[in-house]
Amino acid sequence: MTAALGADEPAATQPTGLLEVLAEVPRSARWILPALTAAFCGTDVSTLRLRTRSLVLLRVAAIDRAPYWRLQLEAGAAKLGITEEELLLVGSDEWETSPGFSELERAAILWADRVARRLARRDKRAFETVQKHFSDEELVELTLVASLGAMADRLTNALRIAPEPPIGLSPGLGRPDESLGAWPSRMFETEVAASWRANSQ
Repeated sequence: MTAALGADEPAATQPTGLLEVLAEVPRSARWILPALTAAFCGTDVSTLRLRTRSLVLLRVAAIDRAPYWRLQLEAGAAKLGITEEELLLVGSDEWETSPGFSELERAAILWADRVARRLARRDKRAFETVQKHFSDEELVELTLVASLGAMADRLTNALRIAPEPPIGLSPGLGRPDESLGAWPSRMFETEVAASWRANSQ
């Protein structure tokens, strides 16, 4: 057990932001951050448009009631042409009939909805709908994006991570900042986590 702090010893500061929390376990951050970066920001070989990717992640965040990711995603929405009205629609149950979304976008949102609700396997109509608009390769990436988005939602919800200013994980904000981009090439360097702690203080 940890010894009790003396009267003149300050209590340890609890990690608050997502990167600071993940830095507590670098061995996990070294694989989850590259995965989240690819899911939220795409890669050079991604098959999904950034607007479609953002709508998918926004729908998943709405289903999971994940305020952390809603804020992150909304920060870059305007640059992708997503209006305030569309943000409200994708977070409600009225998106299916909205003329603001294309048929392809509605199919993507539908599939994200079913993945987030764990109904994708049983909903044959949704599967047939999304197949009409996406190739097999695109459908796999679409499903991966929705699934990783759901995992990210559950991570921040479970650990009670409060919303914070954008950290670089938004389809509309371009490439992630250097602290995120460092992980794929430096994933075994514990100094990366240490630098996060230092910068957050």
